[in-house]
Amino acid sequence: MERLNLTEVEFDDSRFYSPGRKYTTVLWSDVIRVAYGYEAHPIAIVDWNFWGFQTTNSGIMMQVEIGSISTMRFSDEIERRFGNPNIPSMKDWTDSDYNIKTFVIYPKEDFGKSLYKVKKRHWWSWSGQLCFAQT
Repeated sequence: MERLNLTEVEFDDSRFYSPGRKYTTVLWSDVIRVAYGYEAHPIAIVDWNFWGFQTTNSGIMMQVEIGSISTMRFSDEIERRFGNPNIPSMKDWTDSDYNIKTFVIYPKEDFGKSLYKVKKRHWWSWSGQLCFAQT
């Protein structure tokens, strides 16, 4: 599964994308789950907030970092399209013990669940990889 992290994003009525990066266009109609997220670097160099998207293309994880002017406008668009998320404190999230924490805001029946789960790569390995919590 490929994980795409976007730091700049543009959008219109039908899609969002990262300018200048190929293969980052996502149609709004292809979005099946949306989550607000937080990722802490494992050695505490940097951390960031993001919007995570599960789309009809299950082979790609799409994340849009929040922080630039374009992504703040994007956050307003997320709220307009998917509702005011009213997200609780991170300590109350189901995956609050992980480096990557997420809180699903859409669809309503998944509200509060985690977007991702960690899956061990091999039975002998402690390291893991992300996959979607629901497919």
